[in-house]
Amino acid sequence: MMTSPSVSLQTLLPAPAGVPLVFLVPSAGAGPGSFRSWRRLPAGDVHVVAVLAPGREGRLKERPFDDVAALAASVATAMATSITERPDAPFAVMGHSLGAVVAREALIRMDHVPRVFMAAAALPPHLLPDHGDPTDDDLIHLLERFGGTPVDILRDREFAAHFLPGLRADLAVMASARRDRPEPSLRCPIIVGVGGSDPTVSVSQAAEWAAWTAGGTSHQTFAGEHFFPATAAEAVLACLVEHLRTTD
Repeated sequence: MMTSPSVSLQTLLPAPAGVPLVFLVPSAGAGPGSFRSWRRLPAGDVHVVAVLAPGREGRLKERPFDDVAALAASVATAMATSITERPDAPFAVMGHSLGAVVAREALIRMDHVPRVFMAAAALPPHLLPDHGDPTDDDLIHLLERFGGTPVDILRDREFAAHFLPGLRADLAVMASARRDRPEPSLRCPIIVGVGGSDPTVSVSQAAEWAAWTAGGTSHQTFAGEHFFPATAAEAVLACLVEHLRTTD
């Protein structure tokens, strides 16, 4: 019998039980490696884990998810298991770009409510574009637009063969994640995080996340472009920890 794919969690910053827990959900086509800069942050005050989905990094040979419902259900199961193992620890969730939409879908499937959820460099569900059936060249042009990947790597055929199938599947996830109405609504506060130099997500677009929670929103601008969760890791973590400590 073929088993259903499931996500796993990779620890970036280990910490003992009882300290706050932070879950990171990567952007389209990415895995925990996109948050490798977090590994260099001081350890001990917060336990940080990142979602690793099939078709990413060390799981490249596995079939990736291409539907948000199945992916979100697996993310929700993985997060709930980790939370159960640390029952006294408050937790936060940060989703980067498409990862924020996946995280929202996971959270509405969970009984646990985070202290705070950060939608980082992310369009809310009702503003998600439909990329149709993109060619490899279309996907490469999309990656060039978002930045973060050297051009010589993008044009490498071996890179394309390994990376683009996962990205194509994530664009199918994005198409399936578009929602016109915020039902059900999140119950937690949302930090709307934007990169000060991000050409892909405007402040006004990101602000529309306010419609997707009953918990209220706050806004934070970080130095950097679309990939500020990696380039401004220390500031992003500090923002999450501050909300973990001050939000009832």
